[in-house]
Amino acid sequence: MFSKTLKISMLSAAITTLAACGGGGGGSDSAAPAYKGNTVNGVAVDFYLKDALIRFSNPNCAPIRTNAQGQFSFTTTATCQSSEMLISGGIDLGTGLPFTGRLQLKNTNFNQATQLAVTPLTTLEKHLVDAGQQALLPTILQNLGINDVDQDLSTFNPVTDANAQTAAAVFALQQLVNKIEDNLESLQINGTSAFSADQAAQIAFLAVIDIVKEQPLFKDGAVNFDENTLDAVLIEAFSMAENQLQAQDPDATIPASLISDIAADSVKLSTLLDTLVQQGGDGQQLLLELQKPENQAVLEETLQPPPAEIITQPIYGDFSVADYSVMDLKNSSQVQPIELDLKDIDTVVEFNFGIQNTQKALQDNFKLGFSIQAQTNNRTETLDVILDEVQVTFDKTGRIATASINKDTLLTVASSLNFPIPGTSASTSYASFELPRAFSVSNNRTISLSQLLNSDQRLKSAYDTYKASLVSGNSLRAKIFVAPTNYQIDGNLGLDVSSMSIRNINFSAPSVAAYFKLK
Repeated sequence: MFSKTLKISMLSAAITTLAACGGGGGGSDSAAPAYKGNTVNGVAVDFYLKDALIRFSNPNCAPIRTNAQGQFSFTTTATCQSSEMLISGGIDLGTGLPFTGRLQLKNTNFNQATQLAVTPLTTLEKHLVDAGQQALLPTILQNLGINDVDQDLSTFNPVTDANAQTAAAVFALQQLVNKIEDNLESLQINGTSAFSADQAAQIAFLAVIDIVKEQPLFKDGAVNFDENTLDAVLIEAFSMAENQLQAQDPDATIPASLISDIAADSVKLSTLLDTLVQQGGDGQQLLLELQKPENQAVLEETLQPPPAEIITQPIYGDFSVADYSVMDLKNSSQVQPIELDLKDIDTVVEFNFGIQNTQKALQDNFKLGFSIQAQTNNRTETLDVILDEVQVTFDKTGRIATASINKDTLLTVASSLNFPIPGTSASTSYASFELPRAFSVSNNRTISLSQLLNSDQRLKSAYDTYKASLVSGNSLRAKIFVAPTNYQIDGNLGLDVSSMSIRNINFSAPSVAAYFKLK
C-alpha cells in the first residue's frame, strides 16, 4: 500500500513539474535561440597565396579572397556551417609568380574549426577521401619524408609548424602537381582544352597517390626527387590522361616530351630546395631564402607554365551533298536556290565525308536522316527517312573507301504520298522495318542512299512514288542529318544540331539544309 501510494505521489509531482516547465501537449512561448556565427580564421599555404579566390562547395557560403599575407577570415551562418573549400589564383609569395594550382580542403565543420590551414597536404587528403583511400595517408606522408605532423592536417601550417625539410617537401609536392596540371590543361584538341582544371587536378593527385603509396618520392634524408619515383608518377599521370583521351579517340596520343620536360624542371627545383634545406631552420626561414633574387630567378625559370600543346585528332572537315560543299548548301535559300536537273534528283541523297588529321585507315558508324520537301504552287510533298547505322571505312588519306548497311538495320520512311505496298493491292504512307539483307551504299567514294532506296521493293515504291510527283520548276528543300559515332564534325562547318521525327522515332544530330530548283 505504501509502495503504491509513493508511486502515485511521485507521478503527480513529475506531471506538475513537467507542466510548470511547459511540457506535455501545450505549446511554449520560448523561441529557439538565434544561431550565433562562428568566426573562422585561416591561411592558404603554398607558401602563402596573396589575393587568391576561395570558393565553397556549400552554395550558401559566399566566396572570399585571401589578403596580402595569404590569410582569410569568415563568419559562419545558419546555412553555412560546413563545406569543402577550393583555393585558386593569386600570387605565391614564395615564388613571386601567379599560382596556377588548386588547394583544397575536405568537408569540414566550421563550428569546430576556428583556425584552418589549407595546404598541399589538405589537398592530398581531400583526394584520398574522394578516392576512398584515406587510410593510406600515414604511409604517403612517410614516403614524402614528412614525419613531424602530430596534428590535424587542416590546422598544420608547413611554414610555421614544421622544419625546413618538411616545408620544402610540401612545396616540392605542390609544384610537381602544378606542373602536371598545367601541362594537361595546356593540351588542346581541335581548338578546345582537352582537360578541365578539375580533371587535371584529379589525374595529378591520383598519380601521386598510386606511386607514392608504394615508394618514397624523395631520396633518403633529402628533398631531391628520387628520379625513378618521379618518372613513375609522370608516366602514371600521362598514361591516365591518354587513356581518357583514347576513350574518345583511339588515335590520340600525348607527346612523350612533356614527361622529360617536367622531370628536368622538377629535378632542378628539388636540387635548389635541398641546398637551402641543408642550411637548417624552419619553414619561415626557407621562405625567406626562396625570396632572395638569385633563388627567385631559378624558380621563375623552372615554374613557368607551358605553352599550348596541340593534339590533332581525326575530325570531319569535309562534307558535301550532291557534290555541293557545306558552304554552297548554307548559301542556298528559297530566293537563291541551287539549280538541279530533274534527272539528277538521286544526288540529293548522296553524301560525301572526309576525315582530316589522319595518316591511316579509319572506320566510323553513322546514323543518317534526310527530310525532303518539294513545293509547287501551294502543294507540298514530303519524304523522310531515318537510317539507324551506316558503316563507313576511310582510307589513309581520309576519303571514303567503303560504305555498307548491315542486315537487320532499322530503317524508317514516311511520305505525304501514299505508295503501293509491293505484292498487295494496299498502299501506305509509312514503313519501319529491319533490312532483310546487307547493302553496299558506296558509289565512287560517296554514300549513295539512292542505291539503298532502289534495292528494296518497299523503299523503291515509296521513293519512285515521290520522284514521280516532282516536275521541273519545283522548289526543293533537303535537310540532311549526320551523327557520327567515333569522330567529331569540325565546328567550323557550322552544322547546327536539330531534330526530325517520324512517328515515335526521334533523331537529333548536326544538320544542314539546302534549297534546290528543279529544271
